[in-house]
Amino acid sequence: MYIRVKSSKLSPRKSVQIVKSVRTGKRVSQVILQHVGIAHDEKQLSELRELGRKLILEMEEREQPSLPGFSLLENEEAWERPVGDGERVDLRALKNLEQVTEGPAEVVESLFSSLGFEEIFGVSSRGKGHTDVLKKCLACALANPSSKRGMSRWLEDEGGTDVPLNRIYRMMDALAKKTDRVREIVARETTSLFETKASLLLFDVTTLYFESFEADSLRVPGYSKDNRIQETQVVLALAVTPEGFPLWYDLFPGNTFEGHTLVPVLRRCMETFSPRQTVVVADRAMFTEENLREAEGAGCSFVVGAKLRSLGRAMRDKILDAGNYSLLPGGAERFPEEEGKEREEGTGSPSRWFSAPLGNGRTLLVTWSEQRARKDASDRQRLLARLQETAGEEGSSGKKPRHQPGNEQIPLP
Repeated sequence: MYIRVKSSKLSPRKSVQIVKSVRTGKRVSQVILQHVGIAHDEKQLSELRELGRKLILEMEEREQPSLPGFSLLENEEAWERPVGDGERVDLRALKNLEQVTEGPAEVVESLFSSLGFEEIFGVSSRGKGHTDVLKKCLACALANPSSKRGMSRWLEDEGGTDVPLNRIYRMMDALAKKTDRVREIVARETTSLFETKASLLLFDVTTLYFESFEADSLRVPGYSKDNRIQETQVVLALAVTPEGFPLWYDLFPGNTFEGHTLVPVLRRCMETFSPRQTVVVADRAMFTEENLREAEGAGCSFVVGAKLRSLGRAMRDKILDAGNYSLLPGGAERFPEEEGKEREEGTGSPSRWFSAPLGNGRTLLVTWSEQRARKDASDRQRLLARLQETAGEEGSSGKKPRHQPGNEQIPLP
């Protein structure tokens, strides 16, 4: 390849081209590979020649890549031209030919290999193709999280690569068959970060909705935490370490009750990690007798949110009696997560706690903090004011209030 300059006797303009000699039998001809531009003077001609030499290097690099560190294209300073004094650049004449985002792909490439995800699809040509698409989608998810269609657009506009939407869908279909293997790899890499086996599991559930109303065996309408009661959804159950590292997850049909998700995930975590002693932390939705018996049968301890309404009247009276509460063990005046906020607000009442046996080896633990008490009092006052406002509007309109309190008094904090 070389640079050819063509001119005409009738015009001062000169055309700069990149051509390549091609031999056909005994005949040699020149094939134009790229038109570099039109020069109107010697200065423009010099600039176009310089640009042409760089384009030739790029073409040769694509045909036969150089070893890392040996490519002339890596020396950007060699292609820069200083702007002289008094020289002006017309920004309106600039054109954005290509925009490439660098960084996310490099990060994904490094993590993908170090975590062992290269083995997911195998080494066949189709498997390698799926691996390449997955890496590109992960880079997009890192830089600009979006839908699959959005990923395809971003990869073309920002990533400088063309990945059709149907190709992403085909990769996702193949990846769905490898779900268990992916979870095993994640679990293995997570546990390798700690010297001891997982002993504390934080468990929670959320819902993920789809912009679709067509249900199937997994995507069905249900109780939506996003208030999308008509769209189809799935229920995602996730177990993580206290540091936030994922240990295991499972998907359930969108109409699954939260309490029915704990046992399957707990069983899988016990099979995968085989911890000597495990404490499961979950909210009150998991507080069912069946779940607690299952956790105890698996040798797990647990900390779950208690439903105080389900306790007897005698126990509720003890909970409401401030005389039953003690200062925190070790002489601490605040719970760790309250230290900074409490000092800023200048409050003086120390936090306290109360415990009582429930039988069957279970213990009820109740804590009190002034910060939470003020928040709860504010919420009750706001709710009470809203109820009083609603009752006043209905009374002035002649409508019968939904609730007509008698002489009973509503306790205020």
